[in-house]
Amino acid sequence: MILLLSILLTLVHPAVPDFHAWATGRTLRMDFNHGGNAHQERVMVSGFRREGAWAGSRTQLVSPLDSGVCRVTVRDAKSRAILYRRGYATIFDEWKTTAPARLTFREFHESVRFPEPRGAIEIELDRRDATNAYASFFKTTFDPGQARVDDRPLTEGTVRCVFRNGEPSRKVDLVLVGDGYANDDLPAFRDHVLRLTEALFAVEPYRSRRRDFNVWAVEVASPRTGIDDRLRPKRPRRNNVFGSKAGTFGLARYVLAFNNLALREAAARAPCDVTVVLLNTKRYGGGGIYNLYSTCAAASDSAAYLLIHEFGHNFAALADEYYTSRVAYQNVNPPGVEPWEANITALHDKEQLKWRDLVTPDTVLPTPWNQERFDFVSNRYQATRQNLRAAGRPEAELAELAARHAREVDTLFANAPHQNVVGAFSGAGYRAKGLYRPALDCIMFSRRAKTFCPVCARAISQVIDSYAK
Repeated sequence: MILLLSILLTLVHPAVPDFHAWATGRTLRMDFNHGGNAHQERVMVSGFRREGAWAGSRTQLVSPLDSGVCRVTVRDAKSRAILYRRGYATIFDEWKTTAPARLTFREFHESVRFPEPRGAIEIELDRRDATNAYASFFKTTFDPGQARVDDRPLTEGTVRCVFRNGEPSRKVDLVLVGDGYANDDLPAFRDHVLRLTEALFAVEPYRSRRRDFNVWAVEVASPRTGIDDRLRPKRPRRNNVFGSKAGTFGLARYVLAFNNLALREAAARAPCDVTVVLLNTKRYGGGGIYNLYSTCAAASDSAAYLLIHEFGHNFAALADEYYTSRVAYQNVNPPGVEPWEANITALHDKEQLKWRDLVTPDTVLPTPWNQERFDFVSNRYQATRQNLRAAGRPEAELAELAARHAREVDTLFANAPHQNVVGAFSGAGYRAKGLYRPALDCIMFSRRAKTFCPVCARAISQVIDSYAK
């Protein structure tokens, strides 16, 4: 019986060949241009780049987590054995859901990284379809004996160790870089790194898992102070080194970095599993894309929240649980489909709820809460905030508005009957109805929250395990 069970498990989860048998120990990066619109796309490889030592796990090469809109799979060209697999997300996959993508073609530079192979491999990129099943959208091969690989020394940026707890292959290696920091601003960047690193590791589960991380900072000076704003095109261009721009997809608060090549070159200067871009701006904003990077307005009054929330997207593929803020995406989380993210659900089957083991038997599903009043308060706040932003009011005024709103929600939630339970609360994933979140409040739901809910905290810990075990 034990032998039969072992055989069945091997068929379901085939063993990955020993890392040292097929990998050189270095990192190989495939750079490519990914273009298209809502109806079509194309991928064109621009080159292969050899980075430093492989910083990821050498034992968990096929991720045990089914996370990400996309995933990269590396197979041995002869045996077809899977050597490496991990999920990720892209700017392109966000872009294709916006209204302009129905008519406009755009191209983005992207990269995937994996251990450098000793022999020929096949590289496949998959994406989830409308039912969340994976379908291939690109395949190519790489033969180290024939392919041209860029092996120039990595020179972009000065590396500083914030703290180190062990060998990179057994830790999560977090790399922070700065955008919009001119030479004179680099002392401020160092201060932001220290302050925000401590903020991240003051929150569970990062606090308890601090010893599973190494943290590095890579200093790269931008030509001018600050970042560009897509919604203010008449302002002087800053040409910051990683191309960070506020106003991404028409949202003032959404900031993405568009110079992927420069960002990859800088992050590769240190052992790197996950990248954070600190933005030298006081204006509220940030963004996070799974296994790509997250951004954070490091000089903002809300910098700590922004870092932690956006890092939840970047590191653990957590979904946004809010639904009253305006977003640019269309047809995200369509009705009838169970979202793949760990922290939101369509609740089609209460008995199969993703986090059922964390729900007490007496908890009602769906879990009642004072949503109608919350929606009124939040929609009023969002309208006022949008008007102040349009009028160009100072950031301090917007911060005070946010603080007043947080106090109002504090009062509202203080009387909620299920404020400290795990359940299924209506409103999540940009939809007021039809999607549910695990708790009344969480860092992935609101700016007032100080902690992750148990479901999000568990998801984060599982990702840490996938690197550090």
